[in-house]
Amino acid sequence: MLVDGFSGLMVSGTEIINIPNGTTGVILVLGVKQEGSGDREGFDNFRVYE
Repeated sequence: MLVDGFSGLMVSGTEIINIPNGTTGVILVLGVKQEGSGDREGFDNFRVYE
């Protein structure tokens, strides 16, 4: 999910990524670009399942 942020923005959603059979490792990279001194970020409620 890509979001061009706004002040006070809160976003929720679901991202489904299919991993091919036989895959032995997966890396999830999360990032936020913050441009203000009072900006904060947070990530929660991740679920990974087979």
